[in-house]
Amino acid sequence: YITLAGGPVKGQPWSFELNTLEPRGPKQAHFRMIWQDVKPDSLTWRWQQRQADGSYTDVWVIDYKRRK
Repeated sequence: YITLAGGPVKGQPWSFELNTLEPRGPKQAHFRMIWQDVKPDSLTWRWQQRQADGSYTDVWVIDYKRRK
């Protein structure tokens, strides 16, 4: 079970950002999910982790495409 909070990204049509905190030992790891380029038959899903400098890097990226 993962608790996520967030929603649409302002100024970026069809982009959504959801954030979570995942406990890892004595520290917290910050992650976010982003759905981009959302179309009727496809989207890009990014799972990212926040780095010490505040930037985010992709942990994984999935390009979903609907089967025909």
